[in-house]
Amino acid sequence: NEYKSYLSYTPASLMSTSLNLGAVTLLEDVSDGIITRIKPWSRAISKFCILFFHFFVAFLILIEYTHMRLFIKWTFGLDIFDTPVTHEEGGKVITSYRDTIATDFVVILVLITRVIPLFCVVLDRHVAEACAGLAFLPVCMGLNYIIRQPTSSLTTLYTCFALLGSLGMLVAESLNQTRAMIPGIPSLGINRPMSIVTLIARTTVLAVYFLLYGRIHRDFWPPLFYLYVLLTAPLIGGVLIGYRTKISAILLAGVQLLLVLYFFPWWGMVSGDHGYMMFMVYVGTTGATLTGIGGLIHLALIGGGEYSMDHMKRQ
Repeated sequence: NEYKSYLSYTPASLMSTSLNLGAVTLLEDVSDGIITRIKPWSRAISKFCILFFHFFVAFLILIEYTHMRLFIKWTFGLDIFDTPVTHEEGGKVITSYRDTIATDFVVILVLITRVIPLFCVVLDRHVAEACAGLAFLPVCMGLNYIIRQPTSSLTTLYTCFALLGSLGMLVAESLNQTRAMIPGIPSLGINRPMSIVTLIARTTVLAVYFLLYGRIHRDFWPPLFYLYVLLTAPLIGGVLIGYRTKISAILLAGVQLLLVLYFFPWWGMVSGDHGYMMFMVYVGTTGATLTGIGGLIHLALIGGGEYSMDHMKRQ
């Protein structure tokens, strides 16, 4: 009724523009209603998605220590600590390299920085400090990529940014909770730390879009690929500048979820010569994408923050 009364006072020259924006406003109102109704469940779902990759890494260290030891060794560039060992074979001197205790130390450190922070985040205790511990692995992965593998695929770098952006969403929410002066009553002042963290997190979490970009470009029919880019570009822009943040984040998360389930059906992998490794690659990519999707859902819950077009529009 308020919207109809607003249209009744709108000049005729602006009537068509208002009607065109009505569909977007209605869609945003519907999304807000859905988020409000399922907010407790949506928060649990988003947190599960954000933490899925870290649960997956900790689980693999416990059940597949040898494989994860090799993975972490090359992820952190620990091969530089290997000890050279020479021996003669057939009259030739052959040099091999033996692992040092540094690799096992880092593996245990990665496990500790997964398990303890995971429990803290699940229990909502010291979330900011716990997220700093969880960020240890993606930060080291990104630094190793920049220093030692700058010419390889950018997938690793996109994964690191998506993981860090999703953790940033949890930090922003914890900063918003600690801002309240009286329990149960939110503060009316400007929470600049939360707004700055939200701005950085919503920018870096968009790396989840590029995780599947190469696969889509390779496998999609070119006109379909251009249609995909055309439809998702407004969502990327909306999340980036904080305009219609909730609906943009939810729609982008839904698109990425459908694409990762289509391209990486890990539940259909069969055992074979390389079935196990392909299964791990599929589950790892799905986990990294789910982490970014969880960050987008969390962004829809907490909003774009002070440094967003939505906040300026309200002002």
